[in-house]
Amino acid sequence: MEQVDLGTIVAERRLELVGENGQEVACIVRVGKPVNDENGDWLCPYELEAGQHITRFRMHGGDSLQALILTLKTLDMEISRMAKKHDAKVHFFGEPLESVFNP
Repeated sequence: MEQVDLGTIVAERRLELVGENGQEVACIVRVGKPVNDENGDWLCPYELEAGQHITRFRMHGGDSLQALILTLKTLDMEISRMAKKHDAKVHFFGEPLESVFNP
């Protein structure tokens, strides 16, 4: 798999995944600045770090805003899926969230 470079980080959010037993796992989301690729498409890189798990990927868009929006939607789904898999709730500043980017 190709290594994804985050480039300039433009946003970061720290969350906690809190299990039913009260155990917390730090979850850090980093979003890179959208950039043009060699074909004229836009890419928005991101990183999701939860415990020992780190995912780096990028979303493509027709313009920088679409690439950014798709990145945020993808991160929201990935974090929600991760929380569900581990019977945990996502918390931001100690409060539970339904959606990672719509508190």
